[in-house]
Amino acid sequence: MNPDITKLSPPELWKNFAEICAIPHPSGQEDAVREHLIAKARQHDLLWRVDAAGNLRIDRPAAPGWENMPCILLQGHMDMVPQKEPELDFDFTRDPICPRACEDGFVRATGTTLGGDDGIGLAAAITLLTDPDYHAGPLAMLATVSEETGLCGALALEPSMLQCDMMINLDSEEEGYLCIGCAGGSTSRHFWSAPQQAVPQGYTGVRILLDGLQGGHSGCDIHRSRANAIRQMAEFLFAHADTIRVAEIHSGEIDNAIPRTAEVIAAVPESAVELLKDAAQKSLAALRQKFTEETSSVTWQITTVPCPAAVWGEEFNRKFLGALLELPLGVQRVDEEHGDIITSSHYGVLQSSGDQVRITCHPRSFHDAEYEKVEAINAQIMQKCGAVSETFSAYPGWEPDRQNPMLPVAHQIYQELFSKPIVDYVMHAGVECGIFYKKMPGLRMISIGPDLHYPHSPSEALNIASTERFFRFLKTLIPASQKTMYNSEAEGK
Repeated sequence: MNPDITKLSPPELWKNFAEICAIPHPSGQEDAVREHLIAKARQHDLLWRVDAAGNLRIDRPAAPGWENMPCILLQGHMDMVPQKEPELDFDFTRDPICPRACEDGFVRATGTTLGGDDGIGLAAAITLLTDPDYHAGPLAMLATVSEETGLCGALALEPSMLQCDMMINLDSEEEGYLCIGCAGGSTSRHFWSAPQQAVPQGYTGVRILLDGLQGGHSGCDIHRSRANAIRQMAEFLFAHADTIRVAEIHSGEIDNAIPRTAEVIAAVPESAVELLKDAAQKSLAALRQKFTEETSSVTWQITTVPCPAAVWGEEFNRKFLGALLELPLGVQRVDEEHGDIITSSHYGVLQSSGDQVRITCHPRSFHDAEYEKVEAINAQIMQKCGAVSETFSAYPGWEPDRQNPMLPVAHQIYQELFSKPIVDYVMHAGVECGIFYKKMPGLRMISIGPDLHYPHSPSEALNIASTERFFRFLKTLIPASQKTMYNSEAEGK
């Protein structure tokens, strides 16, 4: 297979995706990709506007004869999660991502996240808006900023940017599935000043490294029960709290990504180093037995390093690690009737610098009261060892709308195109649709996307055949939905 993705079909879609990948666009630095989309709009004489938060809307007029049709808004986000392999020299603020088509039928980057979330959604939207031969009613796209860092662009969105009759969100990650609802949630951070003590006599410095876990999305993958590096390291440290005196701990970079690595700098008795190495290998064997999904690359290493200048106080060391193990983690409640995850809890970042320590938690639920309850439990646990807690970036859920007139149209078209049914589901993640629904109650929405494996991790892979089907489905769904709603409204009159 030619690794050049612009040789794939449909070529204009893949060309637009490659252009987006080539523009650095981590969260908070979307200016260049926004200007790229604006340049596309200008090139095709399309109207565009940017709100105060930096969100972009582009409008395409109806094709001749379609002027009275309802308007459909295609929506995606401009930022991506910047994750890379630890040894890779790569700057997400400067270096372009070079996607390549692989022999196994997937598009990948090399050692970094691909940015398929949500670069492929933006590519699909701009491809349709700039296709002069596409016959449909009024069409628009909304590209938001900082989705990955708490849906910030959607939260600050000016409501006028949502003017439409129907919306199709393009940020789902399973083709053949139709998202009709999503969880809400919040992010909270807990801070400490860790008491410092001198390293006891006879102690030496060690580096404890857990690496190679699979990671993934803290919402979409929470039901897969993947190992969380913070929890695994906390269990090991707590089991050996009489021996290991922590000086530094580092795990996770992104609040909503399951952490894949954890590193600790500590002091231990010189006589205990070899015993701890043996204990680490036993912990590794137990981890591989418990978490069977792709654990062959996991390593647990203990190496000697220069002794740290100071370590955490003994009492804090034990209380802190114990508190970490009390934090709720994973699925907390399931809808028994439909099998949907209702409530979950996650922590994604644990970092220390000197005597300052912080952890970030991210509970989710379809019911605001439930994620707020988990949030309160987290704060109570962390405050046992002196934490100061703050909550921010709360976002609402999107209640499933099973009367949406787009649903029967989508089911019919998917069956006709691919001779198999499409499946309705609700997403246990913070899709921007929840915020849009709160800003414009009653807005008819669905969310679709191609198969995107391992998002938010360097293993991210976009299925080529699925992407082609997703785009064909979207292209057919838009005019069919417009006709259905138009005819329904005409009959109502």
